[in-house]
Amino acid sequence: MTRQTGAPQGNPAANRNPGTTPGGGTSHDVGAGWSAGAEAAGDAGTAGRTGPVPPRSVAVIGAGTMGHGIARVFAAGGVPVRLADRTVELARAGRDAIAASLPERDATVVDLVTPVGDIAEAVTGAALVIEAVPEDLALKQVVWQAIGAHAPRDATLASNTSSYDIGLLATAAGAPARVLGMHWYNPAYLVPCVEVVRTAAVEPGRVEAVLGWLTALGKRPAVTANTAGFVGNRLQFAMVAEAFRCLAEGVATARDIDAIVRGSFGFRLGDYGPFEIADLAGLDVYRAILDYLAEHLGERFATPPNLVELTAAGRYGAKSGGGVYEWPGETARRARADRDRRLAARLNSIDAGGQNR
Repeated sequence: MTRQTGAPQGNPAANRNPGTTPGGGTSHDVGAGWSAGAEAAGDAGTAGRTGPVPPRSVAVIGAGTMGHGIARVFAAGGVPVRLADRTVELARAGRDAIAASLPERDATVVDLVTPVGDIAEAVTGAALVIEAVPEDLALKQVVWQAIGAHAPRDATLASNTSSYDIGLLATAAGAPARVLGMHWYNPAYLVPCVEVVRTAAVEPGRVEAVLGWLTALGKRPAVTANTAGFVGNRLQFAMVAEAFRCLAEGVATARDIDAIVRGSFGFRLGDYGPFEIADLAGLDVYRAILDYLAEHLGERFATPPNLVELTAAGRYGAKSGGGVYEWPGETARRARADRDRRLAARLNSIDAGGQNR
């Protein structure tokens, strides 16, 4: 197993995790326009921003839930946005949705969004073009042909697809060195992570530029390879599939399955990723549980070879000084104390909000 130092790129826990590393829903509602989804709405401000700055101008192609949500993030960061759809009326509807969702209908944000009904007009002068049309490959390829034909030759081109091979879209655009994935999660203005999907052909400098732009807007970008489902959807849909299996087998009701996820491992996931949780619990424990589950529930729970390798080498996580992460000295004790503090604060927040259902 290859070991790396430092926290993972874009890890929201990077500044507080004492260890070091070794080793959205997608809408299919095409409707009459390019709009991916329905209504959306409010944001992560960028006041007091230092370091990287956003791009000078952005074009967002597709004015539905994801498109106008993404446009809102850039406009809230002071970036002029051209928001395009099949007709200018549909694009205006996207801008109206931004306006309706903003506190006090903040005109300073809305005024930075220009609705247009033509891709060529939308991409004129754009430093960054983001395609956010529905998950229909034929539609996307048509849109990408137009983007490739009209976008400035120095523009970075990104797709918000949650499932398709970025290479197919890059081929349609005829510009593989400039195309990458930028997978936002709904609602785009609230969910902090954006998966930046790196292809084999894209220029590395464009990936770095996008990471800087997203960071400047208050997002937490993370880089993934160009593989089916990237990372977020592989993990999310593995859980969803298993939830449906539990329901079909009569293990629990849908309501109880949701309650178990919200109140157990899901409760921790707002602050800790799966590797942090496993390292603190013990990789040897996780391996034993996976072995048991595989015996009784099938090969889908087979212990991954890299976990076998870690435990065979005596790397059990925090208790052995190293697992997926390194845990020198007092870092494990401090991490557990930090974990307890964060989870207690989360529980108090849920209880105070009356959300303990």
